[in-house]
Amino acid sequence: MPKYIKPKTDFKKISEWFSHYLIREGYHLDYTIESLSEIDRFFESDLDLIFDDESLDYSEAIGIYIGDVFVINYKGKWNIKHVDSEVDYQNTFIVFKNKSKLNPFIIVTSLIRRDCKVADYIKDIY
Repeated sequence: MPKYIKPKTDFKKISEWFSHYLIREGYHLDYTIESLSEIDRFFESDLDLIFDDESLDYSEAIGIYIGDVFVINYKGKWNIKHVDSEVDYQNTFIVFKNKSKLNPFIIVTSLIRRDCKVADYIKDIY
């Protein structure tokens, strides 16, 4: 991926940064559930773009975008955990009104390993 400057900590800004990057690359990201198929398409065709010196940053940004889609469309709320003033992504979740939780960063790990597609999580949860 070209060196676009990713915001440091603001989840909303990180999500917008990532969606604008993929829009420039020809993907359609608009925070709808349907746009998650574009994340699957990205992982099928352009996964190698995130494996560079900043791959962790991109993985986190993908997770934040996925999380924001669930927050917007399913009325979830971010529950962001910190360790030593850094975000603890393993323990950061989206919490829904029915008290169920979703960790979008685990979804990204599964996408990288090619264990699933985002659509699989949607089917399992809703």
